[in-house]
Amino acid sequence: MTSARAPALPTPTDPPGEQLGLVHLVVDGDRAAPAVALVHGIPGSVRDWRYAGPALAAAGLCAVRFDMPGFGKTPARAFSSPKAENRAAFVRACMRALGFARFAVVGHSIGGATALMTAACFPHEVWALGLINSAGTRRHRGLTVPAAWIRTLGAVARLPVLGARAVQQLDAFYQGRGTKNPRPLDAESAALHLAISGDLDIAANKRAAAQVRCPALVASAHDDPLVELPVGMALARDLVAAPVVTHLLRRNGGHYLQKHAAAEVATWLALQAPSGVGAR
Repeated sequence: MTSARAPALPTPTDPPGEQLGLVHLVVDGDRAAPAVALVHGIPGSVRDWRYAGPALAAAGLCAVRFDMPGFGKTPARAFSSPKAENRAAFVRACMRALGFARFAVVGHSIGGATALMTAACFPHEVWALGLINSAGTRRHRGLTVPAAWIRTLGAVARLPVLGARAVQQLDAFYQGRGTKNPRPLDAESAALHLAISGDLDIAANKRAAAQVRCPALVASAHDDPLVELPVGMALARDLVAAPVVTHLLRRNGGHYLQKHAAAEVATWLALQAPSGVGAR
């Protein structure tokens, strides 16, 4: 479906949230409602979903937004693996710890790789998949640096002297993009951020896309400066086994459609939600 003009934005919320062990999270909506796990990109935090969370709650869903390990208020030591399949298992474990036996999962940007892997690895638990400006099954323009170089820089971030400079440069890069962690970036988190980016596996994404068995939404914007439209189009085509694939195309909205298309994404998810899949 194509949308040229967005509905009015929902009122954003930015509550203090709660802790699940070391993991910081925010829950929007009734916990007895069908649940949606929200996975942010790099850098990112629960604030990336401050428009989507209220929109999902208003649509009768329960939105669970995480600070993924190494981001926001969740330390890297909470779960230090950079691999998408391991981080998918982390999302599942958190949702199960919260009491959600089944859930939808929505990922933004590189968090889309984690969401994609979650749906592929746990088909009996994930009832819908949302991929917002997502890394996909072909390289995107924001991924211009070779993966090996990114991984090397991640190792440098842990060094005593050079590491401090690498962390400062990464933090400056984030601020230049208008994004910033709620607390100062440390060496451990910076190294994990870089390792996640360096571990992005396009071939693995394509294999995972072919294994998705639930309804899927791909959201793309013509003016996204990081993930160009053909990436979203290829991703939608590669979801070959999904019973429903909807490609939401926006002329405007840039790289943060979870804000500008929050109401549309919430409406689509509410339509896919089966009955009796809440927390209890």
